[in-house]
Amino acid sequence: MSKKEIIIRKIKKGEEKEVLKIAKRAFLGIESLSVSNPDKAMVALIDNKIVGGIIYKIIDCNKKKIVYISDAFVDKSYHNQGIGKKLYKETIDFLWEEKIDGITALVKDDNVGSFKLLIDNGLKRVSFIEIIKKIGFINTLKHYFITPFFVAVGFDFYMVMKENKVKEKKSQINQLGLFFLINLLLASPIWIGILTTNSSIFGNLFFAYLTILIIFILTRYIGVLTTKEKWKFRINNGGMIINLIVNFLGFPYMINGNWYPEKYENTKEFKEKLARPELIKWFIFLFLPFLYFTNSPYLKEVAQLSFIYLIFFIIPFYPFNYFGGGRIYQYSKRIWAIALIVTLIVLFMMFKVTLI
Repeated sequence: MSKKEIIIRKIKKGEEKEVLKIAKRAFLGIESLSVSNPDKAMVALIDNKIVGGIIYKIIDCNKKKIVYISDAFVDKSYHNQGIGKKLYKETIDFLWEEKIDGITALVKDDNVGSFKLLIDNGLKRVSFIEIIKKIGFINTLKHYFITPFFVAVGFDFYMVMKENKVKEKKSQINQLGLFFLINLLLASPIWIGILTTNSSIFGNLFFAYLTILIIFILTRYIGVLTTKEKWKFRINNGGMIINLIVNFLGFPYMINGNWYPEKYENTKEFKEKLARPELIKWFIFLFLPFLYFTNSPYLKEVAQLSFIYLIFFIIPFYPFNYFGGGRIYQYSKRIWAIALIVTLIVLFMMFKVTLI
């Protein structure tokens, strides 16, 4: 059977509902609710039928036109036919012909299907500092709130500029330092509240949270060391306003930091390598709630924080999947189900006995 021709073109008037329908079908759960209105889009067609698209919007940044790619999708019935590759390339080529100054996008941390195509077309994963350098502080804020950047927890920001070369975030040491610094700063509302109401417990809670951050990173690193893959650590800079809001509500809710492979493979064995650090982390955290039975106020704080994070670690769907549950679920639904049952048993025991 001969390969069918893929046509890429601008969306036509009257096609918006069909494109939106396909887009929503391509995303799961909460993510489908964030699909943008496709008034500006490129679509992919086979046999004159729309099978995918890229929705974008233009953001004016001090007389510079920056295109933000909000959604890219291919109907599940047409996967693995090279549609996405052709759609990205021809869309980005078309956008450059429109005399724009830059292109940006947000992509979930392990969504290799999307971020590889962005990287292949010149975009790079960038830090907040790099965004500010390229478009300025005010325009960075505009990007942050016009797009889902402020709520996209577990997502990375990608950028390419026509005239100025964009610097990719690469330093693992800087990223590790920022992971601890940003998480401790995001928890400032909690630290301020404690210091003004009950300063005697500040030290215990502060160092308990720092302990959770260290264990979170260290256990993932141990898992990474058990593989022969090359990994790089980075934080996801999307969604920090959500982290801040949760911290305002009284719980230290961390941004994600993880080791990511330099190369991804779509194999069962590779999915196991991705899941391994998360299973090790989950297993260690499984025992931390029992520290509540010690006489140490500091260890009791560690226990109570780990009690909540253990719940986050097992949820495989957005917006909690970046805590590790998504990788476990993608590797083996059976192992994920066992981990879920064990987690619920431990949490029930702790809640029943201690009423944490």
